This record gives sequence, structure tokens and C-alpha cells, in this order.
Amino acid sequence: MLRRADVWEATGWQFPRESFADRLDRVRMIRNMTMHFHELDDDRASAVEEISIALQMLKTVQPQA
Repeated sequence: MLRRADVWEATGWQFPRESFADRLDRVRMIRNMTMHFHELDDDRASAVEEISIALQMLKTVQPQA
């Protein structure tokens, strides 16, 4: 959904839409691989870093009322 320009504009977020959507997609893949007991291609430290960056980005925005 966040890849759609109209949805993204409604968030009012100021960071780049495509890079953020790509980051969330990588977090989704990490989550799916973890929850379905697949080995991660990357080391766990890079997966944790990817998730931490996405979380920090989300912490910088205020929810829309």
C-alpha cells in the first residue's frame, strides 16, 4: 500500500517513499523466513540492523489523526 503515491501522501511522512517501502519489504521477508523456520541468507546481525533502522524511521513520525 505504501508504494501508492496517494497513500504515501496521506501519511505526511518526509522520508523517501520507495526506499522506505523497500526497507519494509526486506523486514517482511526477514519476518517470514524467521517465522517459517528458514535459514536467513544474511547473518543475523544484518537482519537485526535492517529491522532496527525501519523501527527508528517509524519512531520519527507521528500517526495521522
